[in-house]
Amino acid sequence: MKITAVETVQIPPFYNLCWVRLHTDAGLIGLGETFRNAAGVAAYTHDALAPLLLGRDPLAINGLASDMRTRLDNRMQGFPTRSIELQSVSAVDIALWDIMGKALGQPLYQLLGGACRDRVPVYNTCIRPGRDSVARRLMHYVPGAEGTANIQGGSNGVKGDNLEEPGELAEELLAEGFTAMKYSPFDPFADKTRGYDISLADLNQGVKSVEKIRKAVGNRIDIYVDYHTRWQLSGALKIAGALNDLDVAWHEDAVQMHNLGDLETFREHVRGHVVGAEAYATVDWLREMLPRRALDIVMFDAGWIGGISETRDIAALCRSFGRPFSPHDATGPVVLLAGIHQAIASPLALKQEVVRIFLGGYYRNLVTELPRMENGYIYPAEGLGLGTELQPALLRKDGAQCRTTTIND
Repeated sequence: MKITAVETVQIPPFYNLCWVRLHTDAGLIGLGETFRNAAGVAAYTHDALAPLLLGRDPLAINGLASDMRTRLDNRMQGFPTRSIELQSVSAVDIALWDIMGKALGQPLYQLLGGACRDRVPVYNTCIRPGRDSVARRLMHYVPGAEGTANIQGGSNGVKGDNLEEPGELAEELLAEGFTAMKYSPFDPFADKTRGYDISLADLNQGVKSVEKIRKAVGNRIDIYVDYHTRWQLSGALKIAGALNDLDVAWHEDAVQMHNLGDLETFREHVRGHVVGAEAYATVDWLREMLPRRALDIVMFDAGWIGGISETRDIAALCRSFGRPFSPHDATGPVVLLAGIHQAIASPLALKQEVVRIFLGGYYRNLVTELPRMENGYIYPAEGLGLGTELQPALLRKDGAQCRTTTIND
């Protein structure tokens, strides 16, 4: 079997998502995905990776992954994290594993060593309704793109998370089976000081939001706070200190993740788990971070840090250091499925992130199959490889940007 064509796909209004489809002479098509800088990802995929991939055996994943990373390292000074180049490698790698599953007649988790469980516990990342920052990032570079009906489901009837009433939201999530919720009550204040400080008034406003959850549901739900690496050490410590008495269970990406010493200091002064880093958690970064014992839970995004080949190695590294991991999801359905398969196959998988308004909303308009979620757990999609395909109609949609490089080009 040989790779005969490399295709990239961008669909309106979500032009910031890029899908890679690898075509083979056996008729199998592998699907991969990444998010952000999609136009650059597509260009790099065709200009740099397609000549390396075309004509080669897609089942020789270790060799292909090594060659892609070698080319990447030769082009970059230092190690790139969530670079256009690494995003491209990530999407291609996911597609290669999808092909292998289809060729061998197995779901992806079987290729990773088989199932450790049949389902994975989830937590919900809460997204405000309307054109919030996540919506704007999804539709980045879309001239005239207005509204978020497709993001929140439109006719599917999916409603957004009401973060204006976090206590009521917590009760709603508990009723649906969620035992943990994540949100970012301090993000609106970071830009005022570039993350170096937060005023007492702004600090109290964020803290009051968390207090509303505790008042409404007590300790029945775990609260996760995402800092989005927008804070410097001084600002992050001030926030964490104010949250210590509220039993916040998880502090995610609290400081810039390349500042390893800052992360060590943060770990020394905070209660709850220190979590990172969805865009930095490559094997190379974790090799330096995990021995420092500054990270309690590893989070990764297969579409940013090297694909399935990298998450497989991260799972092994986590086992070596006795650290659980939690796959990231707030971008697209293919990366979500990749994370679920890795979690199903790994004993140290803690929880899978989901965004319920995405899973019940626009994800359903993009792919043919989605994982079943119920009572606080999510299951892998049924089928071979990842278990899903792009909706065929998307490729014919007005404004779709599909580019193909073939073995004869």
